[in-house]
Amino acid sequence: MKTQSVTRLENNLRKLPRELLMIIDTFNVNHRKQMKDVFDEMLYYASLTICGNDMCEQEISIWDAIETKILGHTYHFCDNNYCEGYGEWSIRYDYRKYMRRYAQQGQ
Repeated sequence: MKTQSVTRLENNLRKLPRELLMIIDTFNVNHRKQMKDVFDEMLYYASLTICGNDMCEQEISIWDAIETKILGHTYHFCDNNYCEGYGEWSIRYDYRKYMRRYAQQGQ
């Protein structure tokens, strides 16, 4: 005996275009097991970032990094105060330098 949710799913599947149904039929559930290692590796690389301190640029995990918003942008720093402090100062200094040059070009 089919449950109500299975019947509803089958009815909704019948409403889909034929091309889409053909793609769904090619899906093999066993691929999930085979793709586990690939997904784990993708998750690992997706969670890496570079320290926002331009003098450090160490590869760090997003989960362990210190997240700071500077001038409307999000930056990630190593887990020490030097990188965060110097990195923020450096970003703000570069922004001020850019704004001075931009103002001089406009004159």
